[in-house]
Amino acid sequence: MSNWHRRTVLVTGVTLSSGLGLASSGAGESNDDDVEGEGDLELSVSAPESIPYKEVADPSEDAADFNIEVTNCGDESVTVEGRFKIGQFNEPLLSASPIELEPGETDTAHFGVMSRDLGPGDHEWTITANDETETGTLTVTDDEEC
Repeated sequence: MSNWHRRTVLVTGVTLSSGLGLASSGAGESNDDDVEGEGDLELSVSAPESIPYKEVADPSEDAADFNIEVTNCGDESVTVEGRFKIGQFNEPLLSASPIELEPGETDTAHFGVMSRDLGPGDHEWTITANDETETGTLTVTDDEEC
């Protein structure tokens, strides 16, 4: 059973668009927390390691693209809340947060972060969905200095 979600939120410097939710299956790890189904979430993040600094940029081409999938791998529905944090940005992971994911259901989100909003250097990012966390570093290189 496919469930389509379509959301777009524009925040200064960060574009969040979450697209389609697809039915999918996968094996998740289970935990013994008090919140039922919470340990059955799978969080997957695709993010660049570096982008060049550009003062003048096209958001559709020059953003660091973070593609995020949250899948309920459990047997029961689960309420999902999450955050996307990098630099001064601390945004809800899903624009309609919290959301309810049925067993096997996936929701996706996309964040585009402009290098000019972060500045040159290393920027730690964190993405959470309930108890699942992914972290990394985005390096903005200053190729415009010569």
